[in-house]
Amino acid sequence: MVELFTECWKNITTDIFFTSALLATKLLAKRTILFGIIRSNRRELFELVKLAKDELKRFSIVLYKTNNRTLTIYEFKPAKKVTILSSKHKRIKINNDRKRIPGTGIL
Repeated sequence: MVELFTECWKNITTDIFFTSALLATKLLAKRTILFGIIRSNRRELFELVKLAKDELKRFSIVLYKTNNRTLTIYEFKPAKKVTILSSKHKRIKINNDRKRIPGTGIL
């Protein structure tokens, strides 16, 4: 189904059920970019990420970068975190306002 969008650096946005680091790697090999929210309890995420997500304060951001992928953990409400996987963003700009929204949260 994605073959139409490969080999031309198009963005594919996935939901929480389909986003994975393995899929991001396979799509990058086909010159396609993946962006999506990933479950924070996935086996493929580092133990460090799983530990960091429990210690965040409101409007806190944790960034991890590896192999052309960026993982952003952002707490936007108390006890409400979102984990975003992106193969598009090489640098993450963080807004200087009160909420400090990361650049991966804005497409």
